[in-house]
Amino acid sequence: MNVELHIEELVLHGFSPGDRYRIGDAVQRELTHLFIEQGVPPAQSGELAYLDGGAFEVRPGSGAEEIGVRVARAVYGGLSPRSVHMRAQDNASSAPKPLLMSEAQ
Repeated sequence: MNVELHIEELVLHGFSPGDRYRIGDAVQRELTHLFIEQGVPPAQSGELAYLDGGAFEVRPGSGAEEIGVRVARAVYGGLSPRSVHMRAQDNASSAPKPLLMSEAQ
């Protein structure tokens, strides 16, 4: 089975712009690991217009690898059947919503 996941925009607040590629690489590695180990969540087939991975806090000083892993787990968790069901019920806005994160202060 081939899985293609395209993340058009990932919004990260409170992180050094210099970390963006390291965070992105860590996201890619962790998502690959999650799809290999746990497979594609059962509710997923076709395209999603957007994915709301939720929000979470990370400790100040967290490294790019840890941040990327947290982002990937949030994205993967957003693909779960429960998350998809909850999004289907939420018709407040049909506009794409980026995954938002910020570093805990």
